[in-house]
Amino acid sequence: PEIDLNIIDKPTPAKLNIVMNNSFGFGGHNAVVILKKYRG
Repeated sequence: PEIDLNIIDKPTPAKLNIVMNNSFGFGGHNAVVILKKYRG
């Protein structure tokens, strides 16, 4: 069946203001970092 997925296989330019990175480890050692663009 055809599935409409946007698979990114190379760097893609984008204007981002907020980014999130998840890290999942064994035994429940998980971390999340969220960064927002500073406007000062």
